[in-house]
Amino acid sequence: SKFVEQEISKQPVAARERQLLRAQIALAQQKPRQAIVDLLDLDGPDVNLLRAYALSAVGDHASAYHLFTSADQRDKAREAAWLEGDWANAAEPDVPAYEAFAQIRASQGTTDADNELPETTLARNRSLLTASESTRETLAALLEANSMPDEP
Repeated sequence: SKFVEQEISKQPVAARERQLLRAQIALAQQKPRQAIVDLLDLDGPDVNLLRAYALSAVGDHASAYHLFTSADQRDKAREAAWLEGDWANAAEPDVPAYEAFAQIRASQGTTDADNELPETTLARNRSLLTASESTRETLAALLEANSMPDEP
C-alpha cells in the first residue's frame, strides 16, 4: 500500500533496511515477484531467507530449497523439496514413512528399461503385487504420521 511505503520512506532507515521492509510488505501482500525485485541488489542470510519464501511462492521450489537449506530452515527446505518433487531431499529422517514414500516416488520415475525385467508374466505380476502392498503400507503409515488428533 502506498501509505506504508510513504511512511517507510520518511523514516531515517538505511537503504538496505528499506528494501528489506519493502520485500516483507510485498510478501505479506502476496506479491512475491515484487519481493524478489526488492531483494535484487541485496545479500546476506536474512535476505536469502526472504528470497526463499518469495521463490517458493512463485513456484521455484528448487531454488527455495537451496536457500532454506543454507539458512538452516530444515522443515521449510523439506517442504520446498516435497513441492519440487525432489524426493531424496524431501524425506524426513525422523519419520520412516516419509523416507519410504520418497523412495516409492523416486522409483516411479524409472522405466522398465532401467530395471531388470522378470522372466515370466507370473513373476512380473507377483512383483507388482508386492510393490503395491508395500506402497499401500507406506501410504497408511504416512497418513497415520500426519493424522489430526480427534476433537474432544
